[in-house]
Amino acid sequence: MIDSTESLKRFMRVAELGSFTKAADSLGLPKASISQAIQQLETLFMRDDSQVSGIVRVNMSQPMARHLVIPALPAFLQRHPNLNIEISSEDRKVDLVSEGYDCVVRTGEVEESGMIMRKIGEMQQSNFVSPSYLTQYGTPKSIDDLQQHYLIHYQTSSNNRFDAFEYQLDGELHRVKMPSRICVNNTDAYRAACAAGLGIMQAPKLGAMAMLTSGQLVEILPSFTAPGMTVSLLFPHRRNLSKRVRIFMDWLSELVQNQLMHH
Repeated sequence: MIDSTESLKRFMRVAELGSFTKAADSLGLPKASISQAIQQLETLFMRDDSQVSGIVRVNMSQPMARHLVIPALPAFLQRHPNLNIEISSEDRKVDLVSEGYDCVVRTGEVEESGMIMRKIGEMQQSNFVSPSYLTQYGTPKSIDDLQQHYLIHYQTSSNNRFDAFEYQLDGELHRVKMPSRICVNNTDAYRAACAAGLGIMQAPKLGAMAMLTSGQLVEILPSFTAPGMTVSLLFPHRRNLSKRVRIFMDWLSELVQNQLMHH
């Protein structure tokens, strides 16, 4: 067993020279002893991390909780047996500090002031309709066709009404005002309205994956999609962020980046 100071010295040499072989040569040691030192350090850090205990309180959207975070949580909690996670999902702006959250995941524009914001990924958006909608109204093939179609309007908690079809072309954002038969104010109702054939929905692919796979929804106008939505992690301006929160946030950042790159 190499003592941890010696392990650290060998690790620093690897980092400095960028190679196990070079580090071994420069220290006059066999290559195996360098890998052994690195493994020992890893075990030390992992053991340290697995001892972290407590509750992490996080707020995020329903689609993100349901489709991305919760399915991946068992593996995370297995690595950290003393951690508990509390997830809240609401379609409204929350007050991080007064409501006692350690961190909040937000998609789209973020206005929260006094918070530290870390951008952790981008969600691609698509256009969706149900097969029954296409049967009734036909398939729009171009932007001009949209005048004969309906959009599902969406009202946010800050009373912004999304009533236009958005698409990016040559780096510029275009908006086409469209009529609607229904307006909703949360993501579940938004998807339900689309599945019921009430109009076109513009939303991140992530939340619609299951409905796409099952055939409840289909994609249209793939060349005319709205800009991607930024995914951000917000946390209070604390100098000493607790280790449990940092471990969770690092894991979440990696999860979001890996998953969203594949959607």
